[in-house]
Amino acid sequence: MLILVLSANAQGNKFIIHAGGTLPIAKFSGNSLEEWVLLNTASNPEKGCASAGLSGGLQFNFGITRGLDFTISLDAYYNSLNKKILDDALITNVSKTPKYFNIPLMAGINYEFNINRNLEFYIEGAAGGDLRYTSPLELTILGITTKYSYPPTLAFAWRTGFGIVVSDFLTIGLDYNSLGAHKATMKFGNDTYTPTNKLKISLLSLNIGIRFGH
Repeated sequence: MLILVLSANAQGNKFIIHAGGTLPIAKFSGNSLEEWVLLNTASNPEKGCASAGLSGGLQFNFGITRGLDFTISLDAYYNSLNKKILDDALITNVSKTPKYFNIPLMAGINYEFNINRNLEFYIEGAAGGDLRYTSPLELTILGITTKYSYPPTLAFAWRTGFGIVVSDFLTIGLDYNSLGAHKATMKFGNDTYTPTNKLKISLLSLNIGIRFGH
């Protein structure tokens, strides 16, 4: 994940704007139609089958003591569906491919300390809630077109990360984002189906950015 970070400092407080990319891991990844939780109703699927995507958001850091900040963040994550799972002989046309949108709001702690004059190390963690929206899927199987829609869901979410700040300006970090276990309800025609397994959303992000203020 490449992140552009811009922060403004007022009496130890920081305002951060970031944008970049995400990599799905664990059960949010996957490349098999049979394991995709948002389509397969015949077995016991549990994968999100998402591909790499984009991210952006805002973070406010409020100074508590030297090196320790209280944080509030609002982010948006976008991931498309792994196209490989639609490489099935029965699927002749896909007019709309689902896109994953996750919007977590979190509060947490950031701690930073000096390694030397030009290098600082930070760790942070936060928790809150994630709003998940998945756009509809429209596909043709054996000549029949079916639309699948997915109601928005809310779930508990958390993240943790660490990194360095070079010359009080350049930031490089690694984050793990657990955006919750969401009900994978799908609607098609007049039917509604909710699998036993939930959609578990986990993302890795590699952050590179700039920072103003300290």
